[in-house]
Amino acid sequence: MNQKLKAIKNGLIKLHEEAGQDEQKLLEGWFPTLFNEKGPYLKACKLLGKTPVPPLEDRTDLDKVSSDAYDRLIICIRAKNMIDGKIWKQVYDGIEQHYWPYWSPDTSGFGFSRAFCASWDTDTVVGARLEYRTRELAEEGANEFKKYYNDYLTL
Repeated sequence: MNQKLKAIKNGLIKLHEEAGQDEQKLLEGWFPTLFNEKGPYLKACKLLGKTPVPPLEDRTDLDKVSSDAYDRLIICIRAKNMIDGKIWKQVYDGIEQHYWPYWSPDTSGFGFSRAFCASWDTDTVVGARLEYRTRELAEEGANEFKKYYNDYLTL
């Protein structure tokens, strides 16, 4: 896709994000393939004041599909974890609990990361960007963002 078309596409996406509900429906009617990704990612971008990235057109490179899904998950989870309109900042003091969806190894798995600092350490199976602040949010996110988790974990 040439630069002019990309600029127009990005402009339409930004216009859609800033438009009211009626205008959004009008744009979606005119450009149905451009706005085919509805749901949590667009809502999360709106909540966080971010310009959404258009869906991948070429999904043949599974590494790119996985990276794109990870980027979308970060945005979705950050928005889901918001408290009173503010972004949740994780605290690793051993008192605050963090949660993430867990799938059995036969269907998918996560990487493992570990950090050491002074006399305490933190273990996580997903990393801070994919953590939820409550178990309930993790369970909701596992279902709500299933498409992104599948793309992220399937290579």
